[in-house]
Amino acid sequence: MIEVSAPGKLYIAGEYAVVEPGHPAIIVAVDQFITVSLEQTKNVGSITSFQYGNLPILWRRHNDQLVLDKRENPFHYILAAITLTEKYAKELNKSLAFFSLTVDSELDSSNGRKYGLGS
Repeated sequence: MIEVSAPGKLYIAGEYAVVEPGHPAIIVAVDQFITVSLEQTKNVGSITSFQYGNLPILWRRHNDQLVLDKRENPFHYILAAITLTEKYAKELNKSLAFFSLTVDSELDSSNGRKYGLGS
C-alpha cells in the first residue's frame, strides 16, 4: 500500500493576484492535511472518501477506459487525475492495474463545508 499526505494552504497575500501571469502570492502550509492511500486490487477498482459517507464508488475498465458503477459521483477531480495519469502510463507502454483509492481530508468540515485551504 502507498499512503501520502499533503498540507492545506492558506494565502497570506495575493490570492487574487495569482490569476494574472507574473503576479506573486504568499502562501503558508497549515497543520491540516489531505491523505490519500492506494492499494492494488484485482478486476475492480474503488474510490472512497470519508467526506462522502465512506461508501465506495466501484469502477472497471472497458477498452482501457474507466467505467463507473454509479452515474452520479462527487469525484470529478479525482477521476480527471486518474484519467490523465493512465493516459501518461499508456504513452510509456505501462500496463494498467486496478486499485482501491481512499481519500481522507481535513481541509473541509465534517458537514462538507470548505475552509478554503485547498482541495
